[in-house]
Amino acid sequence: MDRRRELRPGQRGAGPGWLKSSQPGPPPVIKTVSHILPPVGLKFSDWPAGHLALSPDGHSLAYVTYGYEYGAGNAAAGADDRQLWVRDFDDPEPRLLPGTGSVSHPFWSPDGRSLAYFTAGALRRIDAEGGSPMTLAEISFTKGGTWSRNGTILYAPSRFGSPLWRVPAKGGEPRPATDLNGQDNVTHRWPCFLPDGEHFIYTVQATNEPPSLHLANLDGSMDHILMTNASNGLYADGRLIYARDTTLLFQPFDLDQLQLTGEPEILVSPVAQWGGKADYTVSPGGTLVYTQNRKARGALLSLYDHQGRPLRTVSSPTALDDLAISPDGRYLALSRDEPDSESFDIWTYDITRDIFTRITFDGNGDDPAWSPDGKWIAYAHGGDLYRKRASGAGTDEELFSSTGDKVAHDWSQDGKTILFAGVGQSGAENLWILPLEEGAKPHAILDGPYRETHGQF
Repeated sequence: MDRRRELRPGQRGAGPGWLKSSQPGPPPVIKTVSHILPPVGLKFSDWPAGHLALSPDGHSLAYVTYGYEYGAGNAAAGADDRQLWVRDFDDPEPRLLPGTGSVSHPFWSPDGRSLAYFTAGALRRIDAEGGSPMTLAEISFTKGGTWSRNGTILYAPSRFGSPLWRVPAKGGEPRPATDLNGQDNVTHRWPCFLPDGEHFIYTVQATNEPPSLHLANLDGSMDHILMTNASNGLYADGRLIYARDTTLLFQPFDLDQLQLTGEPEILVSPVAQWGGKADYTVSPGGTLVYTQNRKARGALLSLYDHQGRPLRTVSSPTALDDLAISPDGRYLALSRDEPDSESFDIWTYDITRDIFTRITFDGNGDDPAWSPDGKWIAYAHGGDLYRKRASGAGTDEELFSSTGDKVAHDWSQDGKTILFAGVGQSGAENLWILPLEEGAKPHAILDGPYRETHGQF
């Protein structure tokens, strides 16, 4: 395999890249294609996006899989137990890094000897050849990280309402690296260090606004907008690569002047994207790996009665998720995206009439739960809890807002209480009760060191 060729997991799509050139400025783009398959019995993890990481020399790919099967000397694990693997391109067999369960968003050290990754509740690092993981910081839900040649790790510790934080790669006290400037509806995410190890690019995402790329440095003396309507930028070989919806673009970037030059060009489209994050990785030398937009697969919804007899099969060109059946059994509430967007909204599906109806319209709704009378739907929006009438009429009503993510699970039969999952004092996702009477505050019913979720009354 030519190590400068572009690679992709399975059959999801391949991306163009470029080769080194002796000419001044960025070398020309040279498109080639290769394929990588997952280990036997496993699948590449594609949600949330960001489970691919090329090593600095472009010779190895770290990736996350799920869905273990017995065999080949592997222990059995559940479908949700995401494991971290490393594939060296001069070796046909990938290497599993033991002890890395529930992994997401891996990234490499600058020397290629170590990997950092996130688990449920922690940022950890591990030697690329294996060994015991080391915990660096506690998190609630991550939006990516990056490792500088100066030994600093930047990371996003929460899904929404958080700045970037920094921590020494050898361990130490974490502290904020960026400032929200009093904006509680903003999150900083997807950081990427530039080669000097002091400047970095990151994404700023505000509620109901397009993302923007910012350029900042570690000492806090610089932080300004680099471009709008762009997300998760990565620097490689004289270019800044970034996502705009499901399209990857690139533009020359001057490291001396720290500014973009020239005009943007399309690199590849469509690319898989979740929550504003395009699923791709690039090495400093310019090798690119990405996954193709998963919407090409669509979704197939099958409905059965209580005796297991098929009632209806519904074909959808877009993804469907988070199904919840209404108390009278006539409707489904679900998360659905539009053909031209990777963001989800809450919809209902009328089982009898075979009709979809859109309930929310801001592109950030998921995990619906019905009220016992079937008149309301509670759901998560931007990490907070809201409700809206199941008919779609009226406005979205905020139920509870705070730092950290929350997911509605169930609504009590008396209609007075919502059960939800949220981050507790332990830093793990636990179960909480939200009383709906005015002035009442939520309280945790399980707040231990383990992740507790999907609760039901």
